[in-house]
Order: sequence, then structure tokens, then C-alpha cells
Amino acid sequence: MNWPRSIPDYRFDSVSQKSRGVPAPKPRAEDGPALRALRNNCCPNSPSPCTQGEGRGGGPSSAFPGQSAVEGSVQNSLFNKSPLPTPPPEYKGRETLQATLSQSLRFARSAIFNIAFVSGLIASIFRKYKRRILILRTDGLGDGVLSEPFIRAIAKRYRDAEIHLWAPAATCELFASAKYVQVCQIIPRGFKAGCLEYFHTTSWRWKLGFLFGSQRYEIAIYPAISAEPLGNWIFRSVRAQKRWAVEGDLFHQFPRQRYAALKRATRILARPKEIHELERNADLARQCGASDVNTLPQISLDAAANENSARLLSSWRELAESRGASGLLGVVSSASMAKFSWPAENWRTALQQIWREHRLMPVLLSQNAICDPAIPHAVLNESIDVRTLSAILGQIDMVLSLDTGPAHISAAMRTPTVVLSNDGHPGRFFPWPDALWVKSLVHSMPCAGCVCKCPLAEAECLTRIKVADVLIAVGELRKSSFAEAA
Repeated sequence: MNWPRSIPDYRFDSVSQKSRGVPAPKPRAEDGPALRALRNNCCPNSPSPCTQGEGRGGGPSSAFPGQSAVEGSVQNSLFNKSPLPTPPPEYKGRETLQATLSQSLRFARSAIFNIAFVSGLIASIFRKYKRRILILRTDGLGDGVLSEPFIRAIAKRYRDAEIHLWAPAATCELFASAKYVQVCQIIPRGFKAGCLEYFHTTSWRWKLGFLFGSQRYEIAIYPAISAEPLGNWIFRSVRAQKRWAVEGDLFHQFPRQRYAALKRATRILARPKEIHELERNADLARQCGASDVNTLPQISLDAAANENSARLLSSWRELAESRGASGLLGVVSSASMAKFSWPAENWRTALQQIWREHRLMPVLLSQNAICDPAIPHAVLNESIDVRTLSAILGQIDMVLSLDTGPAHISAAMRTPTVVLSNDGHPGRFFPWPDALWVKSLVHSMPCAGCVCKCPLAEAECLTRIKVADVLIAVGELRKSSFAEAA
């Protein structure tokens, strides 16, 4: 049995590793060709370090100041066309994180993790064996929506097994009513914020330590193409007979971190050649043995979500009718990354024009929503879960949103949707393939493909989207929706 480490691997770069004397990974007889290639070509301390990288155009990768050529490489030139190098993952060295904690506190939290792991092992002795398959996600709500066809296809392929989903809270809420997922286990969201949350929170040390000890799976699948350290660590630490992971890119991990995760895998899934995430997830599902894969997501709702959404929509429609509106426009004007926002004045102007031309009353569904008080509008002023939000987005007349999780939910519910996208991942998330009810707007920039690590003072690919283009997209969707209704 593999005894898990108490913290993820936060090693930062080849220089700090070399200066600390971190040994290069040793080759193993059981390493397959794919893993040997990753070790030989992408590990900073390997005997044959990668000098060419996988940069755009296949040439030598350039680097940011203080960044090695390997760190400046780009893994997928299919949708990254920027002439700029990709910034390195935003993770500092483990010593930087630990500097904020005393040695005794670090030891105490490590002890808590190991005690919890042993407690979980003891608890597992008295648990009846069931065939279980783990699917691990550490990314956001939108990624969870896009992964729904993959999860559903795996559940259909392995009908006699319990499907366990380990994911952040919002994704678990989304799948709570899905009959094909038996257990939704909340874990921290990955990336830098999630790693820091785990590192500084004693309760997470206990929860994850106990989970690692108490749960045992036949197959653990980590289908993230852009894997990151927290997900890698969970994938390596969970008890599983088989481990399947993707030969992912280096957007959020360094080569050594990728190798450390994949050397624990019993099967390495080939990175799909498709550009869009929906098509990629369908490809991964087929690699995992699924044959009947539906590309479009399906959102599962429960009675409570339908009841709550009906109550809210009823009050909003009454207000809209009293003000002479022809329908409701759901507005999501804030995203998880504050830099990727549309100017406040543009929001006010766009909503004013949409009201005057189409008589659609804005319903502000996000925090810090912006609207001219002179026009009729409604505000979602109560806390709701993801399933209730999904039900609202499925019954509202149209949605205008930034590139966020709710935008993907709206698209999945086949609601006419206008999305204001950034160009960090051209074609990867929006527009959806064959989704005529979704209009995606973006202002093309020379730095397209920056992996959402914008080098500019503001995200001009988003801020330069014109109000006039938004009005045209809304008008086209209104015409098409009226034609379908007729």
C-alpha cells in the first residue's frame, strides 16, 4: 500500500529543485513508452532535458524573465496561437508556503493527516466491499458542466459499479440529483487558492486523510487535461487498484509534477486532438471504454429546485408584465477572475438598448451586477443552490453572461445565450459545437491563447467587445427563437 504524503507537491522550478539537491526521477522497468518519453523529454533533472519544449509552431519555446525554456513551453498548439510564451504556473516553492507556519504547527498538521489516514484504514475494515469508480475534478463549475457527458458515459459503461465524484462544492451541487452518481464528495477547488486553503486548514487535513484511508476504488480516473498540483496529489494518494490519467498540458503544473502523477497511473490516456472541451471529454470517455457518448451535457434537477425556481420566476414575470416587458433577460456580469470583466458603462448601455429594442427586462443573477436604475429590472437577492440556478436558467427567455459556469449551464439547458468570452483559450470553451442557440463574442487580439494569464493591464479581448455586437447577437437569437416557436 502506498502511504500518501500529507501535502501536495509545491516544487516550483528546475533551479530551486537543483539547488535543493532534489534527485531526478529514476526510470522504472514497468514504465511504458509514453511515461518514459515524458520523463526523458519533460523532466528538468532528467539526463536528457527538454530543450525544444512543445511551443507554438513546434520551435524552441521562449520564456518569461526568470523562467526556464521548459517552463515557457506550451503543450497544445491547437488552440494557443499567441506569439507570447505561456506564463509559468502560479505556484511558489514549498518553502515559501511553509515560511508562514512554525515548524511545530507544520508537524502537528502532518500528524493530524496521518492519524486521520490510519483511522480511515481501520474504518474501511468494517465496510462491505462494493465495486466503486472514482472520478476526480478539481476545477470550476463550468468545467463540471462540460465533463457531464464523460461522467454519464462512464456510469453507463460500468453499470454495476458505484460512481463517486470528488469535486468542489459547486460541482457537487450540480450533480447531487444525477441518478448515475451515487456519491458526491466535496474537496477543495484546485489551483493556487485551493492548495493554499488545504495547506492552512487543519480540518481539510483530517477530512482528506480520512478519505484516503477509508475509501478504496477499483478505478480512479483523473480526466483533467489541464491538471494541477492538488488534483495530482489526490490522484496519487487515493487507494485504487487502477489509476487512469491524461497526458495533460503544462498550463498549471510543471513537468516534474506531471511525471510524479503519471508514474502512479496504470494507464495514461492520450491527450485528445480535438479543440473544444466537450469533444475532448467525449474522446476521453471512448478511451475509457464507453461506446455511447452524447456530447451535449444534461443537467439533472430535483423537485425542490423546480419549485424554488418557479416561485422566483413567477414574481419576476409579474413585475415584467406590469412594466410592459416581453420577456426576461438573465444577466451574469461577474466571473471568478475579476480581471476578465466587461466595463460597467458597457453593461448599462447594453441593458438600456436591449430594453428599448426588445423589451427584455434584466434579471441580475450575479453579485455586483450593474444596471441602469431608470429601466425596469429584478435582482436575485437570496442565496440559491446550483440546481435552482440551473432551473432558472432553463426557463428564462434569454441569458447575457460572461464566460462563466452559469453560461455553460444556460447553454446546456438550450436557453438562447449570448456569451462575452475572453481569448485565453480560443475555441476550447466557447463557442459550443453545433449549438445554434449560443452566440459567443470575443475581440481577437495578437496575444490570443494566453491561458487566461493576461499580460496586459486589462483583458482587451473582452473589454473591446462592442455594445453594438451584443445587440446584434441578441437580435439574431430573438429572431431564431421566435421562428422556432412559430
